[in-house]
Amino acid sequence: METETFKGIPVSIESALASIAEIRQQIALMGANDSEFFLIGQITDKLSKGEIEPAEAVAEARSILNGKQDYH
Repeated sequence: METETFKGIPVSIESALASIAEIRQQIALMGANDSEFFLIGQITDKLSKGEIEPAEAVAEARSILNGKQDYH
């Protein structure tokens, strides 16, 4: 299955959910997680309901990861 992307960001819901799952795993490996899992869950819920576009969902998840990396 080929993943459709725009500037490296998934554009299908399925590929976005896969990317977000990878980001969630990276966050899990960093430890000391407070609100990150809850926030990732909110993003996937909004994506599944069609409230946000796949690229926006991945960008939000990456923002959470980046914020955690900046903190550590």
